[in-house]
Amino acid sequence: RHVAKIALERLIKDGRIHPARIEEAVEKAQADIEKEMKEAGVQYLNLHQLRCTPHNCKELIKKGYTFLHGKKVLVKDSETTALKLLKYSLENDIDLPINYCSFIYKNRYQGIALRQRQAELIKKTYEEITVHGLIRSISIEDSEDILIHLIDRFKRATHDSSFWYFDKTRKRLFFRPELAILVETNSSKWFIDYHMTTMGQNFSFQHAFKEIKFKSGKKLYIERERLTEEITLTDPDSIQAFKVLFLPGWDKDILSPEEENKLKSKIPQILEIWEYERITPGL
Repeated sequence: RHVAKIALERLIKDGRIHPARIEEAVEKAQADIEKEMKEAGVQYLNLHQLRCTPHNCKELIKKGYTFLHGKKVLVKDSETTALKLLKYSLENDIDLPINYCSFIYKNRYQGIALRQRQAELIKKTYEEITVHGLIRSISIEDSEDILIHLIDRFKRATHDSSFWYFDKTRKRLFFRPELAILVETNSSKWFIDYHMTTMGQNFSFQHAFKEIKFKSGKKLYIERERLTEEITLTDPDSIQAFKVLFLPGWDKDILSPEEENKLKSKIPQILEIWEYERITPGL
């Protein structure tokens, strides 16, 4: 909490940060921000957008702050103050790295990182984790003869049999995405499934879960919850478009916007799949 003798000391009172004094503290600190922070040994300044919570809402409301309503209730004034500090630093050529982390950015990317760590602990060996930290499962349905022939192709390509799983009862073959290039698209029905992970001290009894034990004796549970109904692709063109757009083995970087849009138009469920597979630029 020690951010020199300037900005934070004017924000901190009785060991707590007082958001209501942000504007005043910044105005007083700007003139001395570089000199005093360097003297205190501060190497960078990390700013975060304030969020209105049940614990601080009464105090923030009293001060007349402007609230932004979205996934969470945010304090607009904390963002404008952070941007003023950034602007002042740039205009005055202050040699102090300043990072501003908005709630939207933090919620998106820290949430992804958390889901990725959790997914690694509960995903199956033939499943993959998407850029959103979701567990993606790919399987095909066909005659047993065709699936057994395909398994032979997998075996010739890799010695790791954990990369696929054959469900004989359902006549489904599950496989890792890097093996998709070996799967022809002219007959099989493809299924894509997405799961999101959550972690807590209890489990819901509604989803598959894994128990994590600690040396202290405490336990945590990771659950995997299906995000949507299983997505089915039957048309060869839509299957090929899915492979090219989202799976390894194809050079997506050489696709022109027109070529990419043409491929997207071949997948009826493209909006749903795109949400799980790609991160939309911007905030």
